[in-house]
Amino acid sequence: MKNGEWPTPARLFRGAVFHPHRNGFKETPDVMKNYTAQELADHIQALKKMFDKVQLTDPLTGQCFDEENGFAPFEEGCGCRWGFEDRCTNCSGYQAMHHHAASFKMEGLGGEVFAVTARPLCLEGRPLVIETASNVSAQMADWGHQADAQKRMLEQYSETQVRDFLTGVYNRQYVEGYFAHKLPQLFAQGQHVHAAIVDVRRFKALAQEYGDAVADQVLCYVPNWFRLDMTEGQFVARFHSDQFLLVEYPSRRTLPEFQASIQSEYDRIGGHCVCGSMNNKLVPIQLAIAIGGLLETEHGTWDELLALLMGRLKEAKDAGDGKVKYL
Repeated sequence: MKNGEWPTPARLFRGAVFHPHRNGFKETPDVMKNYTAQELADHIQALKKMFDKVQLTDPLTGQCFDEENGFAPFEEGCGCRWGFEDRCTNCSGYQAMHHHAASFKMEGLGGEVFAVTARPLCLEGRPLVIETASNVSAQMADWGHQADAQKRMLEQYSETQVRDFLTGVYNRQYVEGYFAHKLPQLFAQGQHVHAAIVDVRRFKALAQEYGDAVADQVLCYVPNWFRLDMTEGQFVARFHSDQFLLVEYPSRRTLPEFQASIQSEYDRIGGHCVCGSMNNKLVPIQLAIAIGGLLETEHGTWDELLALLMGRLKEAKDAGDGKVKYL
């Protein structure tokens, strides 16, 4: 490839199979080429003829830029332009900027699958990343002429996108990309939706005292303890690094009844985690839990419910009495 020439789709696809850091390929000098505004605008227009999606982003801020309007930032961030409320958990742009090399991923969106390539560059001295995406849903469905097998593969892939790798429970992408959109309709129907935030107190201190292996076991133990007795209409999600969301919807129980069940599970844990890496030694843990209901909010939105939960969680942390807070 000549210096200054943009890589062909074939080269980009080859890169998606062989990562340059793993197979010995050396990045060409133009990977971090410093483009002028006009040069980059011309590149983007050419790429739009080759790919289904093309966007210029700053992975550090999440901003996307409009080459047709002097590279002014769009109102929507990168995640919103992909259909998510927050940035992707598997952000290829951030990896590309961090490693100064091309980064690749497969992204599921609206029942379709995209092959995404992110490459770092500079716009008049400013480091940015350009992402190109091709819709490969049809190709994946056609491979092998096994429609049922391909459908199962796509379903399994979509499932991995909304699962937390460490704990096995749902992740924040599931909460904000799927569950949150159901709330306004449930609210309009007067349906009960109950949620609880579980916070592992002093988690950093626990990791420093017992090590990362034990800390990881605690993060797996807590959500899966609550998940043991869950039935249809209930789920657990890892919402932050040491916080978990418990949800029941639509619920036939009142909020006090839901609170009583969470309090019972909290009491059964007994303030300890059984750690297999320490010969089943009991490691002391502290939890703060806050509960809220969708019908307590004014408009039935996820933002309102989350603000309610976080406010009560702060009260639970300040109290530190082991009681689940909901009023």
